[in-house]
Amino acid sequence: MGGTNGKGSVVAMVRSVLQAAGQRVGTMPKPHLVSYRERIAIDGEPISRERFAAAISDVLPAIDGVTASVGPPTEFEALTAAAMLELSRSSLDVAVVEVGMGGRLDATNVLDLGVAAITNVQHDHERYLGRTLALIGAEKAGIVKRGDLAVTGASGRGLGPILDRCTALEVSLRRAGPHQAYRAVLCESGWNGIVSWAVTRLATRRSRWQCWMPSLRTEPVAGRPCPFPTTPCARVSARSNGQAASSCSTEASWDWVACCSMARTIRRERQRWRERCRS
Repeated sequence: MGGTNGKGSVVAMVRSVLQAAGQRVGTMPKPHLVSYRERIAIDGEPISRERFAAAISDVLPAIDGVTASVGPPTEFEALTAAAMLELSRSSLDVAVVEVGMGGRLDATNVLDLGVAAITNVQHDHERYLGRTLALIGAEKAGIVKRGDLAVTGASGRGLGPILDRCTALEVSLRRAGPHQAYRAVLCESGWNGIVSWAVTRLATRRSRWQCWMPSLRTEPVAGRPCPFPTTPCARVSARSNGQAASSCSTEASWDWVACCSMARTIRRERQRWRERCRS
């Protein structure tokens, strides 16, 4: 997960959606607020002191070897190595990793997790990344690898290098944001979390893409059809706090992970529909 702004927020929301779908998720949040242990988290919870200490101890020999050959690694590089080691032995389903700075030369770029997301491209760390949006965008686009699925909300001059990278590597790119096929509509925001509709417009070549909820479709009320249409425009709700979830599925393919999980309480939707039918 790269980009100038919003990396941490997107990581938190993606983790929440994946958890709601029953996945075991590892993350490497940064910066930490209270303890270094926050840099290695499983399902949103920092690992224990013992596990953190063990991970650091296990990478110390490698750190000494790097120091002797090319010089001492940075603190971030050492923490990244420890986090990768700990996550690799934590029986995860998915790892959601946030880039430290830039992307192309970042320590996290040794990973290839299958999906490369770039939130946006703005002026940041110009001393290291460059003074133009094109140069900064090229650094951030470096996390895209052949065979990945790329996602970005970038626009303007920073978008060009991302498009060029995806074209050169023949990588499928999904653009998100206003007026794009992939976008989010905020429904609720409060102490209980954020509820938003993740809207996608997708028709696969093989068959129509569908998102369905059996618990609603199999219980028609008063002879009325289900209020959730099975069309190429699938609306998915996700709570950022990861509470109350029910899974859904697609008949075509898992094109977008957010469209394969529902983090809004189906019981509430069912009750609302029944009340509407009675009225």
